[in-house]
Amino acid sequence: MALPNADAACGPVQVQWRTGRASVRISDIVYTLRLRTAQVDVALKQGAMQIDGFSAMYEWDGATLRFVDAEKNVRYELQTQAPLDGQAAASAAARR
Repeated sequence: MALPNADAACGPVQVQWRTGRASVRISDIVYTLRLRTAQVDVALKQGAMQIDGFSAMYEWDGATLRFVDAEKNVRYELQTQAPLDGQAAASAAARR
């Protein structure tokens, strides 16, 4: 995560991928991502309580997923070790 005029940093992250979905845990905060054809739906939870949610356009750049919460002016980048299976198809579908 990066804020305007600040370096991206968030500490250790645990990521679990499933087809079209990801769960990203940072400390006690969990981002649930649902990748659709042209957008990602994001739910932010702390414990069982949802504390935020938004939808945004996304793009893959190699092994990096990028999207922006325009309302809060926050840019997200999720870097994986290698491109995931299905990313190319999802990325191509998102461009259509």
